[in-house]
Amino acid sequence: MRRLYGRRSRGEEANVVSLLIKAPPAPARAEEATTLPAPSEGQLNKIVKLRSGGRAISKVYICMRNSNNGYAWVQMAISE
Repeated sequence: MRRLYGRRSRGEEANVVSLLIKAPPAPARAEEATTLPAPSEGQLNKIVKLRSGGRAISKVYICMRNSNNGYAWVQMAISE
């Protein structure tokens, strides 16, 4: 049983710290763009929704490191 007040043991302090560190991440939100930026380390793991004008098809990309240690946009999804 946990104490609500008073001194905590070293194990209880570690549990509190680990709970703070393991907070769930904020939900990812895709950035909308009309053109993809150049793939680079600064874009790594960024998700971009590429929109054409009007009611055209939208495509979703993620920037990833490729086998040549470079960076590339990889298509994840496409609308109908």
